[in-house]
Amino acid sequence: MKKIKVSVIHTEYLDVPHEASPGSNNFSESAALAYVNDNINKTLEYVKKAGQAGSDLVCTHEDFINSGLYVRDFDNPLFASIVKHTYKQIREQMSSLAKQYSMLIATNNYEEHNGDIYNTSTVYGRNGEILGQYRKVHLADSENWRAVPGDTFNVIETDIGKIGFAICYDMIFPESCRMLALNGADIIIHQTQGWGTMGKGKPIVGESFMRVRAAENSVYLIVAKVIQGREQERSMVIDNFGNIIAESDVLTEELLTVEFEPDYNMIEPYHFNSYFSGVPSIKARQLLARRPQVYNEITDQAPCVMSKYKEYKLNHAIEDAKRVMEKWESIPDEEQAKYYW
Repeated sequence: MKKIKVSVIHTEYLDVPHEASPGSNNFSESAALAYVNDNINKTLEYVKKAGQAGSDLVCTHEDFINSGLYVRDFDNPLFASIVKHTYKQIREQMSSLAKQYSMLIATNNYEEHNGDIYNTSTVYGRNGEILGQYRKVHLADSENWRAVPGDTFNVIETDIGKIGFAICYDMIFPESCRMLALNGADIIIHQTQGWGTMGKGKPIVGESFMRVRAAENSVYLIVAKVIQGREQERSMVIDNFGNIIAESDVLTEELLTVEFEPDYNMIEPYHFNSYFSGVPSIKARQLLARRPQVYNEITDQAPCVMSKYKEYKLNHAIEDAKRVMEKWESIPDEEQAKYYW
C-alpha cells in the first residue's frame, strides 16, 4: 500500500471565562455558547493546517468543543442546547474542509439524535460526505447521566483502510478493540480526555495500554489526547506491532504529523512461525489460532467473579446524579482534593 500521512490535533481547551464557568455568580449562557464556539474555531484552524500539509487523515481529540463542561448542570437545558446547535454547525464546517483539502477528518463531539445524546465519532470523506459514525459504547459514570451508550462496534471503510473508534473509557475494556479488530479494523482512533489509567495506575500504564491494544489486535492505533497538564499524557501514532512511530510533547500544542507505509496484513515470510504454519501474515495466523469456543465467560453477564460484588450497582439515573452532586457540593474543597481522576 502507498504511504499515508496522518495528523493528530494535540491541543488544550481554551481558558474558561468566569461568566462561562458553571456555578459562577455571573454565569451567562451566551458566554458559554461563545466559549464552545471559540474552541470549535481553534480546532478548525488546526484542521486547515493539516489540509495544507497534505494530510490524508486528521483527528481531533474527544469532545473538542468542551461541551462536557456543562454536562453536570442537570436542571439546566444548556448542555443539550449546545449539543443540538453545534452539531449541525460542526458537520457543515468539517464537511467543507474535508472537501476543500480532499482529506479525511475524524471528529468527536456529542450528538443529538431523536431526543437522545450520544458521544459520537464521525469520519468525513474526501468529498465532504459522512462515511460513518461510531457511538461510544462504554460511557464514563458521570457521562451516563446525560448520554446514551452506543451498541455496535462498527468499522468505517475509507481509501486508507478500515477505521474503527475506541473513545476514551472504551479503551479500558479490551473487548472494545478486539471487537473492532474482528470487524476488520486496520486503524483504531482513540479520541480521549483520559489516558487509559485507573485508580493508582501510573501515567506510564496509559502508554502501555495503547501499545498493547495495538499489538494484541494487530491494528494501527492513533491516540488523540487533549492536553491536561499531567505527566506523560500525549498524543501518538502506534503501529500494529505496538511500536510508537510518532508522539507529541506533553504540554506543547501541536499538529502531530507522520507519514508511513502501512502493512495491514503484517507479512513476515521469514518469521519462524510463518515457516512452520505456512501462513506469512502474522495477523491472519493469530486470527486462525483463536479458539472462541472456550471464551464463553467473556460474554457472560454474570461470570463467576461477579459473585464477589453482588452488593454493588452503578448509579446511572438522573435522580441518583442529583443526589451525588448535592453531596459533592457540600464537601469542603480540601476533602474534594482527595479524590483523583
